[in-house]
Amino acid sequence: MRKSVLFITLLVFLSFNNVFAESIFDATIKIVSGPGTGDSYSKSFSSAEDCIDSVKGSNIKTYLPNYTDKSGVEGTFNYRGLPMYSKYVSNSTTLAVDIPAIGFSQQFTGNTRDESNDQFSDFLKKNGTDYISKINEYFAQNTAVDPITGNPSSLAGQMVSNSFSRGFTEKASLIQKPGEQIEEGDNGNLMGIAPSVGSFKYSDKYDLNSYSLPLSYTFRSNADARKQLTLSMPIQMLTVEDSKSYNLGFGAAYSIPVTGQLSNHQWILTPSLDYGLVGSVDLGSVGQIVQGALTSLYATWIDKYTISMGNMVGYYKSLKFKLGDYEIDPKVSNTVFRNAIMVAIPTDALLRRTMLELFIIDTRISGSSQKISGYDEIGFAFGLVKPRKLTVSQKASDLGSMKKDDTLSKAKNFLTSYKLGLTYLTSNDGKGVTINFGYIF
Repeated sequence: MRKSVLFITLLVFLSFNNVFAESIFDATIKIVSGPGTGDSYSKSFSSAEDCIDSVKGSNIKTYLPNYTDKSGVEGTFNYRGLPMYSKYVSNSTTLAVDIPAIGFSQQFTGNTRDESNDQFSDFLKKNGTDYISKINEYFAQNTAVDPITGNPSSLAGQMVSNSFSRGFTEKASLIQKPGEQIEEGDNGNLMGIAPSVGSFKYSDKYDLNSYSLPLSYTFRSNADARKQLTLSMPIQMLTVEDSKSYNLGFGAAYSIPVTGQLSNHQWILTPSLDYGLVGSVDLGSVGQIVQGALTSLYATWIDKYTISMGNMVGYYKSLKFKLGDYEIDPKVSNTVFRNAIMVAIPTDALLRRTMLELFIIDTRISGSSQKISGYDEIGFAFGLVKPRKLTVSQKASDLGSMKKDDTLSKAKNFLTSYKLGLTYLTSNDGKGVTINFGYIF
């Protein structure tokens, strides 16, 4: 019955053999003529799945006992902010479906009302790709809780944030002042984990909560620790009221130092490439995005303070996602600009090698129209960065030595970083707070 949750959800909301929703999904069904005239009911669900599970032929009869196949019925629906309408004229099997926002208006006539519903379903299977793309475009442009794009917590928003973090936010914390660097020995690779929890409130009155778990592994050059290849896998769950969506991404970033290691002005460029996938049975949504970005980090020292500036330009685009008989693409393509300044203040008086970071980040998005095209973040983080130099013993035979029993000692540089912070986000359509934790080892 379900090749596409979204299309079947549309069928659920526009057919009269269904139960409908409020909250994320709202609907009112009313008998306007014939048996049961004047009877009506409203029903709400937090997920498309619950609606689909409630599709029984007896449902309308359950809520409207006087309903018969001769009754004239009208339905008014709100599907995640998209108005939809449907109607059966009394003594008729013709189903009329209207979605004005995307220019959809069709009638389907079968020998029975069930056959009319089947015709509507068949129409979507054969001709629905363009309409579903228009629906997803509508969500991005008019709602702040779309899981694919249109808000900072969406898949696109998180990909932008993760790219900038790899090239600026995380890296600025790890830059060491000339003279404090460990210069001799190989540089050990680093693992990172940065869980965060965010809560947001937008003008459409929905509460959105974000739970993120970015994972990363960084290969560092022995010649210059600033030259790095970082592979990342961010994982995220979003909740809108009681509905859930899940994101999974993969990314690669390569940091290229422009200035010398001993310079008092550090400049590092980081190009990155990312792919992300999001799916939600509850919201009836699925999509994928690819993104390329270039991030610049410039850091200098004024007395004991580290002043860092970050600038990023990126481009992301949605890709077609084939699901059963359908190809789904919200047709989103945007250029994003992200700029920040960070001041790191040593707090050795509290604890050696700790610092307090204060930062401001501005994000602007241009291209495809979307609900939130710009937002600002202000925040702080308190953390510790501790360089470590370990001596690693290794058998000479492993290094190709002729003396198999010799053991060689080799110095290797490692790094440990802990960071806990809070970020406040504000936009013209809402605001939110995120608690961040970072651990690199």
